[in-house]
Amino acid sequence: IRATSGKAAMTMGGLVAGKYLANSSTNRSKTTALITLGTPFVGAAKCIDVMETGEMITFSLLGIDINLFKNTIKDMSKNCYAAYQLLPTSKYYSITGTYPLSVNGTNYSTTAMTQLQNTAWGKKSDNTVKPMFSTATTFHSSLFNGNTHITAYSDVSAYLLAATGVDTISKVSMNSNYEITALTYSNSGDGTVLQKSAGYGTPDYTYTGTNHTGMVSDSTVINRIKTIITSETGVSAASAISSEIITDDTAVLYTSASVEFEPNKITMNDRGWIVGADNKRINIYADNDSVLLIDGVVAEEKNECVFDKNGVQIGSVWALGSTEKKMYVLRDGEYTISAIGDVKIEYIDNGYFESAVEYNADVDVMCIAIGDFATQTANCFVDDKQEELLPTHVYSVSELAELNID
Repeated sequence: IRATSGKAAMTMGGLVAGKYLANSSTNRSKTTALITLGTPFVGAAKCIDVMETGEMITFSLLGIDINLFKNTIKDMSKNCYAAYQLLPTSKYYSITGTYPLSVNGTNYSTTAMTQLQNTAWGKKSDNTVKPMFSTATTFHSSLFNGNTHITAYSDVSAYLLAATGVDTISKVSMNSNYEITALTYSNSGDGTVLQKSAGYGTPDYTYTGTNHTGMVSDSTVINRIKTIITSETGVSAASAISSEIITDDTAVLYTSASVEFEPNKITMNDRGWIVGADNKRINIYADNDSVLLIDGVVAEEKNECVFDKNGVQIGSVWALGSTEKKMYVLRDGEYTISAIGDVKIEYIDNGYFESAVEYNADVDVMCIAIGDFATQTANCFVDDKQEELLPTHVYSVSELAELNID
């Protein structure tokens, strides 16, 4: 917190504030403490998909859904230096324990940024690498004093706050043409940034019951910020936090009050999933024009979230780059999807694949009834013929084991 502003820093603001402090001891002497909310200190894998789709963190600004401008956002992000600074850094794997990128079946940890230089948005019109990659690397390197990251400098207190319990993209898989083919995720993040990235390992305080953009308006988070300000300055922060904030309209998804956890109070398994949480998910890969139904009613898809007829969130939906496909991530239940072309259905628990099946009907419309986790079944019919379509591929035990290796 700059004494002159009394503000906590979120996302890119946390990196900018960290850069200010790393620039000089003089700057740090003017600063009482640094408080960050969901700052991706080692980047966010979701940003790879954002660069391809323009579908960023969505919220309403003055009643306008910013996601409506995704094509503009996509074009801007490709040439925005700050956007590249949000991509997974060389420290992403060592801090989060997750590979940020897979290309043609090969996982990349420290060299993910180098691989991303081969994407359509990674090169200039003359086919040379964009300078944003090197400046992003330089930027993150500047946050270190020797081997000490800005979050651990001895002459300024840092408080790293993170949200968790929301399905968050942890790895992006691409084919040999650098097109997104699949997304890996866990529930140990805020929907945009993994908990460990926001905490540069372990956050000082972690919250469930809110998401990335919802943290700025969450009363539990705000109360913690006030407590830190009072503790660090000796001055009551009762009026130090402005109420003039942008309200994320997806915050209604989290109806229960947020819960604050201190360091190491949330444990995760080796796949990055929160131990003891509701970790059963049904993934559906389908074309962008597919229609998802729940109890015979078309599900609402808004701001990367999926809602049932009662307005209850039952999952997420993410675009797969420029491939004209999307990925549903759904809670345990029964669903029906109508789609054309390829459809893949996966059942995972705690991040581990238990079964998977693929269908293809070429140009015909398929209607697939998907069973819940207990049955793990799917029945597919071609709409205009009303005849059952058999799977084109059912994953074997060995294939599932291979998926569960990385």
